[in-house]
Amino acid sequence: MLRNLSLNLSYNTSEHNISKDFYEPVFANSIEYKRGVGYFTSGWLRHNAKGLAHLIENGGKIKFITSPILDKNDIQALEGKYDRTKIDDAIIKNINEIAENLEYETRNLLGWLVEDGIIEFKFAILKNHLEGGEFHDKFGVLIDGNNHFISFNGSMNDSIKSNYNYESISVFKSWGDETSRFQANDHLQRFNRLWAEEDTNISVFSINELIKEKLLKLKTTNERPYLIAKAHKNNNMNTKPTIPNQVVLRDYQEQAYKKWEENNFRGILSMATGSGKTITAFSSIAKLSTTTPHLAAVVIVPYQHLLEQWADEAKQFNISFLKCFESSQKWYMSLSNEITKFNFFQKDYLFIIATNSTYTTKKFQTLLKELSSFLLIVDEAHNFGATNIRQLYLENAKFRLGLSATPERHLDEEGSEALKKYLGKIIFEYTLEDAIKSGKLTPYKYFPVLVHLTENEEIEYIELSKKISAIAQYQNEENNAYLNSLLIKRARIIASAENKVEVLKRLIKEENLAYSAFNLFYCAAKIDAEEDGALRMVDKVKQVLTDLGMQVKNFTSFDAASKEERHTLIDDLKEQIIDGLVAIRCLDEGVDIPAVRRAFIMSSSSNPKEFIQRRGRVLRKSEGKKFAEIYDFIVIPKDTGSDEYNQYNKKYFKNELIRYREFARLAMNYPECEIPLVPLIKTYSLQDI
Repeated sequence: MLRNLSLNLSYNTSEHNISKDFYEPVFANSIEYKRGVGYFTSGWLRHNAKGLAHLIENGGKIKFITSPILDKNDIQALEGKYDRTKIDDAIIKNINEIAENLEYETRNLLGWLVEDGIIEFKFAILKNHLEGGEFHDKFGVLIDGNNHFISFNGSMNDSIKSNYNYESISVFKSWGDETSRFQANDHLQRFNRLWAEEDTNISVFSINELIKEKLLKLKTTNERPYLIAKAHKNNNMNTKPTIPNQVVLRDYQEQAYKKWEENNFRGILSMATGSGKTITAFSSIAKLSTTTPHLAAVVIVPYQHLLEQWADEAKQFNISFLKCFESSQKWYMSLSNEITKFNFFQKDYLFIIATNSTYTTKKFQTLLKELSSFLLIVDEAHNFGATNIRQLYLENAKFRLGLSATPERHLDEEGSEALKKYLGKIIFEYTLEDAIKSGKLTPYKYFPVLVHLTENEEIEYIELSKKISAIAQYQNEENNAYLNSLLIKRARIIASAENKVEVLKRLIKEENLAYSAFNLFYCAAKIDAEEDGALRMVDKVKQVLTDLGMQVKNFTSFDAASKEERHTLIDDLKEQIIDGLVAIRCLDEGVDIPAVRRAFIMSSSSNPKEFIQRRGRVLRKSEGKKFAEIYDFIVIPKDTGSDEYNQYNKKYFKNELIRYREFARLAMNYPECEIPLVPLIKTYSLQDI
């Protein structure tokens, strides 16, 4: 009952979520809502769906007095006569505009509310000394089953936009002090007089059958998007998420959830690639659903193929995701429909998965804002700190969970801080070392493969370094863009060093690997990128391996675009139909290839996110795989005798050395794998790396 609620004397949109803090509780405890308001849009119905669903379940009724939207020609056409036909024409025009502008499920919702007699409309037009003005009042009354009532008035219209303006309302109670009782009663009596058309300066028009028919035609389905009685509550409920019997959570996964729970369901899990982040996420959804029975969960992933992997794996947890990605044209209508059902309690659970690019769209953002709260899970969470994403963080995500093997953004302190401020701090860490020691990942041997730049590459690298040093002294937007382009160009020289292909050829011969299986060759995107007709490194490597008698296929973002093609290639490697895959970027994008036992990393960067995740993917467990082998192609400098050249050579060797140290320290063959680099480390005084 309304008297049992603790209501404020006033609410404003700066300090309160008026839909959640006011409308939701008062609707849930009322059987009638009477509203006089200047401006109404039916999108307001969906925005307040959770509270309205309770009102409808209570057998409640809604009465609206509002103003038809009249333009100058409409007003002139009336000429003070307020011809009923012309008024109806104006109202029909309003409804036609509503039908054109409304989304699929909002039209359906409004149509059904009219069909069931739950909502009634009357339209007010001013006359006599108010002629030419608009019905612009904004007040409402809510009545419960014991005839207690409250009223409110203020600046808010019943529109979506009003929730994003600065608006306020004042609240009065029929059981309050004298002033409060007077105001509440005055609002109730005034509404009743208007509804009964007893105000001499206001003409109030009920909708006729033609207009009602127009509203009824807004229905788009034969199924109500809400429940009209609590007895029907369980008719259409979806399945509760559960942890399947075959999934036994490891101690660290249980601990990760506990840390998240202790941190008020906010935070980032820093977990090594391959250590079971998705299983931890699904089990978190299942556990949270036991204490949050009406739960919406939204998962955001970087790429579409990751979306498919998540969706497939979720099924064993009784989680069926609605998949939203930009190449699909179907998701928007489906999502709109499902959110309406969820908000009106036709579904206990709602599971949505989308890519980062879909998350940033206005359509997706608008629909998610209609949820009063939800669980947000962000996979590869470091990506979520990018500028274009962090401008669109949704505050109605009550529960927030980030997952990443490398939560810190490389060279982006601002993005890293924004990410932790939104998702929460890093609350749990499970390192690659932890995963190897516990047997979750495969141990590995590490072999640094030393490569020199060609003379031309070294000259170009030095010249670019000189330009970078000069420009870096002058920080402005134009210089920064140019500086970034030079940095990228310089990094590509190391990544696609021409000698890498020849060194690979020699390595395969010397180590007698031409007849080995389960290989993955990780390549740079291009070689000699500025020359016409230049081959990608992936194509040169494939040709060299084929000439050596190996059966290999390309596995790239471009050549293996479809889910089916990727699975076929992975199966071919597992069944030894082929000896290896020659890849571009696939290790960065979350594709699982557990069968890989030997990785040749011919392209890497100084970004820890990239090389740490690449290593983690090679170490995934697979039948018969006792350990993995990683051949890391490290570009090393030549001693030119020039102090200036050696200064720049030291810089690029230092970046390569940082990656080497990270790979070597956990290797089975450490410290033997350090021997080839000892002379250079001493020459460039880099013992501290």
